[in-house]
This record gives sequence, structure tokens and C-alpha cells, in this order.
Amino acid sequence: MNYYERNAIERINEITDNSELRRHLLSVEILIKELVGDDPYLFYSSRTHNYEKFERVESLIELRLLILNKMFDATDSEVYRFEKLNALLLELTNQMYARTCLLYRNTLRNADYSWEDDYEVEGTLSCHPEYDKDNSNQHDTLRLEEDDYYGSDFAYMAALICEYEEYYNGSFGENIEMCSIQHNSENTPDMSDRQLGCINDMEDGTTWAEGWLCHPKLEHICMCHAVHSLVCHHSFSIPDMLRINDFWVEASIKVQHITDQTGKRWKDIDYDSQ
Repeated sequence: MNYYERNAIERINEITDNSELRRHLLSVEILIKELVGDDPYLFYSSRTHNYEKFERVESLIELRLLILNKMFDATDSEVYRFEKLNALLLELTNQMYARTCLLYRNTLRNADYSWEDDYEVEGTLSCHPEYDKDNSNQHDTLRLEEDDYYGSDFAYMAALICEYEEYYNGSFGENIEMCSIQHNSENTPDMSDRQLGCINDMEDGTTWAEGWLCHPKLEHICMCHAVHSLVCHHSFSIPDMLRINDFWVEASIKVQHITDQTGKRWKDIDYDSQ
């Protein structure tokens, strides 16, 4: 099969035999490694960007995603791990919102408006599985009993997908979930998360299962938005997601002091009269 043809996805979709799917998966990953090289971190950071190669790798990543999701068998151990990971990602998402609000409140308590003009407040949930060629890092990308069935080099591909997502989509590609607070001079430290407009309103007890997540063996799980984001809006397959073992919650704030050339403060500048 020519994996670069426009109908390659359609042809893969027609395959129902898992051994044949696995054969195509191995072929696709061989082609990816031939294009990318041994170190997935160097491909998109190279000064000499080869956009034809980028497009080929992108099409192969899409094929790999399809093949692995078709192969996903939802064994008892996979379903159990899915349940645990879903609960963890929901908890981490809630922590992201809560810590972002806490950081903002602490900043407001110590605010110095004689210097500070504005704040940029942001929380993120992301994954950063590290890869090393000597295969010594077995923590960030788990090895599971179904690995032989799939045959994928999950560690290499997870690192490459992270690089690919960040290159094409910036922070939206890098992050699974994001939140922010719009600073207002009337905001006070005693305001609730809801009053600050920073709550996890994506979760209302309705599952976020769509697409490949609508698997009959997973229908009892109320899937959180972070799982939906990873599988439906990123290039990670369900088997990829189950092996990622490195999640980061970060809350950050930028304190801004803004002036023009005369030293006039941002809040005192009348832009309409200029």
C-alpha cells in the first residue's frame, strides 16, 4: 500500500483483521523513523525545515492514529487502566483550576498597584513523556502487557507527537486543558472561583465520549473532557494515552508594568486621543 495516497485512510478503514492492521502499523512507523531519524526532538527544531517531509510525517501520524484506535481491544486490564486514568485526569483538571485561583488570590493580597498595571493568569494541564534512545526511561511511557499485540514503539511516538503538536498548534497543541482569569481592578482575594470566572464547567455529569471513545466496553465510564481532548483533539490514540505517565499541572501569573516613552503608565494613556 502507498501510505501517501489520498485514499490510504479509506483503505485502512476497510481492514478488519488485526494482524493485518498490525503489519501496516509497523510499516508506517518504519517510514516515520526513516523520515524523522533516531531523535524525535530534532526533527521540528532543525534550522533547515523540510516541509515536504513534515507533510509526509503528518499524514503517517494520522494513519498510525487510525490503525491503533481500530486495533484497540479494550482488554480487562486496559479498561481498568482507562478508568483510573480518567479519574486522575479529572482530578488534575480540577486541581489546575483551583491552584490557578489560589495563585491569583495570593497575588491580589500582595498587589502593589503603584507599579503593577495588569496580570496574565493561566493554568495548564499537559503531558511531557521523555524519550531516550537507549531505552532507559521506562517511567514516562509505560510498558504494558498488550505491547506485543500492538507492536508500536510507543515511547518514540509519544515524544514525536508532542513535538508535532507543539510545532503545528503552539500552546493549544502542547496543552490538554487550559484555564485563565481575566484580571479586573475590582477583583478581591475573597472572591470565589466562580466569581473569578475560573471553574471547571466542562463537567456536568455528561460523558465526553465521542468518536473512538464510544467503545462498547467503555460505555460505563463518564469520560472527562481531558480524556476527550487527548484522544479527539490531539494525535494520541487510546493505546497511546493509556501509556502516558507524565502529566504536568502548572499555574502561572505574569505581573505587567506598561509605559510609553515618556514613562506614562498604560492605565493613564488615552489611546483614542493619539
